[in-house]
Formats: sequence, C-alpha cells, structure tokens
Amino acid sequence: MKHSLIFIAIVLSLAACSDKSSNPVAAKNPAAPVYLKAEMARPVSLPATLGPIDTCVVDTINDQPAKESNAVADKSKIKLEGWAANIMLGSTPQDVYIELNGLSQSYIKANTGFKRPDVATAYNKPAVTNAGWIAFADLSTLGAGSYKMRVVQVTGATGLVCEAKNSIVIN
Repeated sequence: MKHSLIFIAIVLSLAACSDKSSNPVAAKNPAAPVYLKAEMARPVSLPATLGPIDTCVVDTINDQPAKESNAVADKSKIKLEGWAANIMLGSTPQDVYIELNGLSQSYIKANTGFKRPDVATAYNKPAVTNAGWIAFADLSTLGAGSYKMRVVQVTGATGLVCEAKNSIVIN
C-alpha cells in the first residue's frame, strides 16, 4: 500500500510538470499573435506632415535577420521586429506603423514598448529602453512586387518617419 501511494505521488508530480509549456514565449503571452491586414487607407492617427528621423531599425522578418531585400510568399503572414526612438529627445513613440511602399501604399500597426536595453546602451539613453516594436502583418491584400519599408513614429500630434533600409518582395 505504501509503495502504491508513492507511485501515485510520483505519477501526479510528473503529470503536473508536463502541463507546463515548453515554449517560453507562449508561457509569457499565451494568446496567439493577431495578424493585422495591411491597410491601404492612411491611419487617421498619422499626422499630415511627417518629419524625417534616422533612428529606427527593422531587425528581423519571420525571426530571421532582416536583409536589404526579403522575399516572402504571396498572401503571407509575416512577423516584423525592430526598434524606433527619438534619440535626440530620449523618447520612444506612442505608436509605430510600418509603411510599405510599392505597387500600392499600405500600413501595419505595430505593438510597442518592448524592452531593448541594447538600444539604450548603444546611445547612452536609458529612456529609450522600451524602444522595441513587433508587427504581425497579413499581406493578403497586397499584390506581388517589391515594397520598401518605412517606420512611422507617432507621439501625440507629432509624426516622424524613418527610412528602413529593407524591402519586402512578395512573390
């Protein structure tokens, strides 16, 4: 009887351990990402005039290092990651949009506020630690072709645009 209770306790302990997610991202955020369709209409929250800024980077596309030209399949869903900040002011934007310019112009709203201590350290600006953004984009509304990427930063009534040195080529 004593051995049976020990055996049951061990089995229950192992079962409890196996319920834990093996995916650390899923454990932190169990909700599946929401892929937003690339919108052809300019978002109303974008100011009419956008000032130039050069402090942004598209780091990865589908978890791979972003290249100058990045081929994706027609009607793809893609994940874009990078950072955007106004280094001179030591601030991060409230909103970030990825603008795609090619056969048409479209916008994807990014999720902002992700930790990027590397950016804060590189520029010696602790205030830009949360400069990271992630965008989940559904490109099914876009035709085949090449699309240059721009990162649009919005804070209140101010808008800044950064020319990313990347493009997406939809096959």
